Amino acid sequence: MRRSRDTTAGRTLAVTYLRVSTKEQAQKEGTDEGYSIPAQRAASYKKADELDALVVEEFVDADVVLVSATENIDETRSGMLLHGIMSTIAEFCI
Repeated sequence: MRRSRDTTAGRTLAVTYLRVSTKEQAQKEGTDEGYSIPAQRAASYKKADELDALVVEEFVDADVVLVSATENIDETRSGMLLHGIMSTIAEFCI
């Protein structure tokens, strides 16, 4: 969530960016996995409320496909495994 200070109203403005990278995430529709667009939206708005921020715009990328020029990431079982491992590493490093 990117934030900026609105000097006229004194309120923090926020922009949300929601995305999924697998068809399964896009189809969960907010169930218990926590990564679907509805689940991300709910978490983003909750965080905005905690920060007393006003969400002024939302960007959504559904069914985004990860393509790597250097790794063999595809729709095969091994490709999906590699994607999962690399995603976990990326989340850990944030």
